[in-house]
Amino acid sequence: QLNGYKQVVITDGQTFAERGGQTLQFDLYLPADFAAGNKPLVILVHGGSWRSGDRTHVLEWAYDLAANGYIAATVDYRLTKDGIVFPAPVSDVLAAVRYFREQAVTYGIDPARVCLFGVSAGAHLAMLAGLTTDGSVFDPDRPVGELPGITCIVDLFGPTDFTVDPSSVDVDQLRRVERFL
Repeated sequence: QLNGYKQVVITDGQTFAERGGQTLQFDLYLPADFAAGNKPLVILVHGGSWRSGDRTHVLEWAYDLAANGYIAATVDYRLTKDGIVFPAPVSDVLAAVRYFREQAVTYGIDPARVCLFGVSAGAHLAMLAGLTTDGSVFDPDRPVGELPGITCIVDLFGPTDFTVDPSSVDVDQLRRVERFL
């Protein structure tokens, strides 16, 4: 215990996938008193208008979750600044979910309690990944009808309505969405 905070064990820079020539990594946050066994997992997806940011931008939430008994993982996804467009970032989030479900025993994860937690653009990706009834829509290499197995989605101010009149939004916001799509 440090200044009233519970201790957390952090393992950073682990690879969960190689996609489009990029290495996608995660940082894992475990409660210091972690005892092997089925704990819920929260996968955190950062914001940044789909074009910037990285997994360290959500580390405070990951730390707090681990300090309260959850396993938390902050994950990378490919960004539009690197020429990536939809649906690749959603596919990356699904790859992270798949990785952790496959490694559930290794990390002590309860595969029946996996949550996606996203902020802004990350929340948009979390919603698309978590609500799909067919992961092959976002990743044609996946089996048709593959379900991600998400039991909870936390959306912190993620964009949800792309039908708004373009003249009613800031031009920079419009360009961000256009680059993503």
